[in-house]
Amino acid sequence: MLSSNARRQQAQHEIERLVDDFDQWEAAVQAPQYTTQLKAIASEVRGAAILLQGRVKGITADSPSIGDAYGSCVQVERQITWLWRVYLFYREKFDQREDDRFRETLHAADQVTWSCFRAYFDERLDVLVPEPVPLPYITDEYSPMALRRSDASVLISKNERDTLAGAFGTLPVPLLKLPIGMIANPWCLNLIGHEIGHVIMPLVGGNAFVQKFREALVAAGGEAGKAWGPWAVEIFCDWYGLITTGPWIIWTFAQFEVADMATMTKRRGSYPSPLVRLQLMSALANRYGLSGSAMLQSLGISPPPAGLYPDYDSDTAVVCDVANAIFDLPECAAVVKKVGFVADDFAKAAGLAAQWANYLRNSGAKPDGRPLRAARLVAAAAAETWNDLVFAAPQLPADAALEAIRQRTRAAAVSAGAPGVRASSAPTTQPDKEPGTVLLDFLTQAAEEDLRTEV
Repeated sequence: MLSSNARRQQAQHEIERLVDDFDQWEAAVQAPQYTTQLKAIASEVRGAAILLQGRVKGITADSPSIGDAYGSCVQVERQITWLWRVYLFYREKFDQREDDRFRETLHAADQVTWSCFRAYFDERLDVLVPEPVPLPYITDEYSPMALRRSDASVLISKNERDTLAGAFGTLPVPLLKLPIGMIANPWCLNLIGHEIGHVIMPLVGGNAFVQKFREALVAAGGEAGKAWGPWAVEIFCDWYGLITTGPWIIWTFAQFEVADMATMTKRRGSYPSPLVRLQLMSALANRYGLSGSAMLQSLGISPPPAGLYPDYDSDTAVVCDVANAIFDLPECAAVVKKVGFVADDFAKAAGLAAQWANYLRNSGAKPDGRPLRAARLVAAAAAETWNDLVFAAPQLPADAALEAIRQRTRAAAVSAGAPGVRASSAPTTQPDKEPGTVLLDFLTQAAEEDLRTEV
């Protein structure tokens, strides 16, 4: 027997079950630094659930036919299924912090992320920031990636992008994907500064600054200037990583960039060639009083003879000019001042980063205090420690010794976390929208697409 009332009750029960599940999960979440983000998710999920309940109530026994009633119930049930998918997507990111496989790495990443992000906002640490800090989570992708709140079109990883893209007009939570390899290699924490650059760049001056930065690179690039324009965003993020985590970011990039010389000298879509990228970072480090040249030389990469790779020749010839152009931009100078960059932090042996490295190597005392920059200096120290104890060591350390260094590094990053308020003053919903309306539009479109593509 068919019953429209039974089907309607079924749909209503599923919404209630979802809301009850969400309520229990939200109450159990232990992530006080992400209160703003959690409220934003809750507002959208609950708002969409309320709107779906209204649609269920609109399905009555007075429908023209039992088929019409069933068709409406099926549509709502599909929308509920998509609401589960959206909710569970975010829940997974938070729940990783209670997973023994990921907990320690994410707690360390939380502190480094906050240190690199909060540095841009020069208010007192007891004042709310205007933007929510990105939520780090572990993914199966090779490289880290930051997703700003405006990046809804690239919401999720490759296999999810086509399904959940557009679920929100703006993301309720900016995200920071971390490669799964970071668990075994905590020196990868040193990549976080670059990724936070993606979040910071639009805040510096909106699209006008992005364009100004791009034009500065093009002008400095001379005859090769057109090639430098498309690299502007990633170069800014490299620069932001440098001023937050220091010259050891050059070493960190090299672990991913070094390859055969043909690959090392080949231009790429969003980046200059790997070798030019490293050279530019070295030149920038030099401008800020850091040991850029020494770091690059320590990698032992011999540049190719002139004439073998014409594009490389053109690009490497203007590296210092490009570095100078970035250094001279007033906006970049203002950011350097905001983040509290201190060149002496990265002084060999005596700098605070070196002191943290000594501590990680168990050859020095733990630095005193928890200034905002401490956690990101631990990330820099992790790179130095791995270089000295693993990459430059005459023989690889035993597995147990290496695991001890990993645990010490993660614990150091957590202990270095700065005190203060971590919530944001950003609105948890779009000011011109009823909570859940943008999400409900997505659920409707996704359910309709399901019906069109089913065989």
